[in-house]
Amino acid sequence: MLCGLTFTVVSDEEAIEDTILIMNMINRIANNKADPRKDAKNVLKNDFITIYNLYKRFNILNVYFASKIRFFLNLHKTNVNMIGHSFILLGSNLGERESLLKKAISMIGESCGEVVACSKIYETEPWGFVAENNFLNQVVMIKTELDPHDLLKELLSIEAILGRQRDENKKGYASRPMDLDILYYDDLVINDEDLVVPHPRLHLRRFTLLPLCDISSDFEHPIFNKTNKTLLEECEDASDVMIYQNK
Repeated sequence: MLCGLTFTVVSDEEAIEDTILIMNMINRIANNKADPRKDAKNVLKNDFITIYNLYKRFNILNVYFASKIRFFLNLHKTNVNMIGHSFILLGSNLGERESLLKKAISMIGESCGEVVACSKIYETEPWGFVAENNFLNQVVMIKTELDPHDLLKELLSIEAILGRQRDENKKGYASRPMDLDILYYDDLVINDEDLVVPHPRLHLRRFTLLPLCDISSDFEHPIFNKTNKTLLEECEDASDVMIYQNK
């Protein structure tokens, strides 16, 4: 472990070479991080950008690496913001569903990042359980400076404000006024206890893939190496998913 960063074993030889490069960079940064000279700050800035790009390309460091980078950049006042792009699925089948979607998107824009694209709204029969009300679903794309875990915390907070009550002891699906899921965060692959990205079931659900294709049909799933459009074409989900018509 170097500077609080955990390395994992990878099989890709090119990734291993880049891991060595990153380790050397981190050692140099650690040895010079207290140096206030302008040249040292520029070296830090350039190294962190290089490391971050390699991290996103190979996913060879733990997910907290992005926040570590931001911490050191802020420490050295390099004024470099690391911007990520995330696709978020919204769902509601309780209360004023359309109004709740609008409120959620507004709150996401206020606390999570800039909303740069919104899909159409779809009406969907409940998936995986029986319920009286259909869902309204929508996908938004945001630009964010939050790392994935901080983004998740903000989304859970928005869910709670909009009336969702989670019962940790209850298993399975249930009706809810608001559900917010991270589908993608750039091309990161995350497998943590509290967060899995890409969403592990997005390729199985038409109510997820249809709105995703509205705004990013060519985005490639980082595990399956298939576009959203291809995933939709191959999806075997037969549930009813229709463009919502406001009555």
